[in-house]
Amino acid sequence: MSRKIVVTGGAGFIGSALARALVARGDDVSVLDNFSTGKRENLQDLAGQLAVVEGDILDAALWIGFCRRGRRVSRSRHPLGAALPGRASAQPQRQRDRHPQCA
Repeated sequence: MSRKIVVTGGAGFIGSALARALVARGDDVSVLDNFSTGKRENLQDLAGQLAVVEGDILDAALWIGFCRRGRRVSRSRHPLGAALPGRASAQPQRQRDRHPQCA
């Protein structure tokens, strides 16, 4: 039985590898990414195999709209790898805002 899974930050190095593994397993995968550090090229080999939604994880309206479009997500995955660790450590409050489960 395939599960509907959202991978936030799915265009990043870690997120795209996770999305690739989930697609290979047979899951119905959507990627949510704002492309601030993630790259569309990381998802090129998955074209047509997953849905890509461009937006920010903090945009509540986007999440509501995303769920209303019939995606009925059963799981979400949020790989917490900072693309620029120096910037992440220099802005700890921003990181806590973006990753509240880590606060």
